[in-house]
Amino acid sequence: MIDILFDQFQRYNNVTNIINTLRKTGQTFNILEVGANEHQNLERFLPEDQITYLDISLPENLKNNPKYILGDATSMGFSDNHYNIVVALDVFEHIAEQDRIKFVSELHRVSSDFFIITAPFHSPKVVQAEKRVNAVFKSLFNKDFIWLEEHMTNGLPNIDRLSNYLDSNDMQYKLISHGDIDIWERMMAIHFITAHNPALTVYRQEIDRFYNQHIYGIDYIDDSYRKICVVAKNCSLSELIMPNPEVDSVKNRAILEKFDVLERTFFNLASVNTGVLLNKKKEDSFQVFWNNGNGFNEINSIREKVVSSTCHFEKRIDLALVESIRIDPSDFRGAFRFSGILIKDEDGKEILEDRYSVNGNYNFNYKDMFVFYNDDPFLTINFNHEVSITDIRLSITKINDDEFKIIMIENMKKKIEEQAAHCRELSECKEKTVSLNKIVSELNQKNEDMLLENNELVIQVEKLNHLIADLNNLNKEAFSKNESLSQDIINYKEQVEEKNRELQGVYGSRSWKYVMKLKKIMGK
Repeated sequence: MIDILFDQFQRYNNVTNIINTLRKTGQTFNILEVGANEHQNLERFLPEDQITYLDISLPENLKNNPKYILGDATSMGFSDNHYNIVVALDVFEHIAEQDRIKFVSELHRVSSDFFIITAPFHSPKVVQAEKRVNAVFKSLFNKDFIWLEEHMTNGLPNIDRLSNYLDSNDMQYKLISHGDIDIWERMMAIHFITAHNPALTVYRQEIDRFYNQHIYGIDYIDDSYRKICVVAKNCSLSELIMPNPEVDSVKNRAILEKFDVLERTFFNLASVNTGVLLNKKKEDSFQVFWNNGNGFNEINSIREKVVSSTCHFEKRIDLALVESIRIDPSDFRGAFRFSGILIKDEDGKEILEDRYSVNGNYNFNYKDMFVFYNDDPFLTINFNHEVSITDIRLSITKINDDEFKIIMIENMKKKIEEQAAHCRELSECKEKTVSLNKIVSELNQKNEDMLLENNELVIQVEKLNHLIADLNNLNKEAFSKNESLSQDIINYKEQVEEKNRELQGVYGSRSWKYVMKLKKIMGK
């Protein structure tokens, strides 16, 4: 990722994405950037292309540079279609209103493939945001910011007028919105405060990096500070589809929450930088008090003159019981490091930290460094129980601005990392909660379905029980009938057997034998 100011990254990265989207495989472009300044950012983003820069005025060191051309963008001395692409990044709003159509016409004439315009366009929200941002600058420097003053003088361009002109000339174009107005206003305030207090530059750079890396990609919003207009001559814009992130997604909310943390840290750091500066011209001293039950007073104290940035205090004192010790590191506000604190009791043993607590009028501390916004700073060591003290030893170092900034930045980075980790955990927790809610919803639905199925099953079981009862009754009736039928069969068999016996008796009688012989004789 190219490390530049956030608003420059907004412009140049959008243009880079557009050009690379419309670029055919292996194709390189001859590009003209009008209204360019000295930074030559475009070639950092598009190193394979040939970049030329045009401006209406050039500093002496660039007048002989072959990459730069002195010229007026409303009347360029190039032939038609001289460059593949012409880009004008936040230049349109600085063109006088009566020359803006002529400016667009020139960009179209000189380009062969397409041209790109980026600019803030007029809307009540944009105008009010610029007015507030200019007020920040004016509060700090007692004058208007030169570019915003020019916006107010020229008036911001009207997006409808530009669209009507392009439509009336049958030009194929696409408008893209980027840069939330609120975020732009907050970032510009940070930049102007840093311009007033350069000591904040290191941390401001961290905020720019965070925007470029994390916020830029989710900053596509219709109600934006900047519009990007791509006008095609010899290409199709059908493939030009810019990101459309979900503004309310969990991940995006987490990123914006991190930005809130960075912003708060910046203003905390700004207040420290303006409030902690030491007046080195004044004489200074440090003082150690001890409270033996009568409070702190000048009698029970030792005062020494500050002769260097680090003061060492070491005294052997025969004291009675002491409730607390107070250390005044300076007469003036500032940042101080307290190190090597050693307190011994009457037995010559060191009194460890678990036997006392520390408080004071410091605003915050980081490790052994304490920061005081007000004059007459002090730390108080309060013992858990009264102790007899014989030795007090400590070192007090007044921290200079540069070291203080480094320490603070390290501390802020640590807090940011902790906050980022917390945000990641929160984001993951939210995602898990959403997933869990979905699972619970699905389970509830399945439970309802199961209850319906269960009710249906109960009904079916009841019907089956009725059928079983009916079947049992039928079985009982059938069994009863079967028993009766079995008895009839038995009786019938007995009757048949009885008849058979009677018949056998007939067949065995003499009379039957005579009858059979008589049938044979008669042929019957």
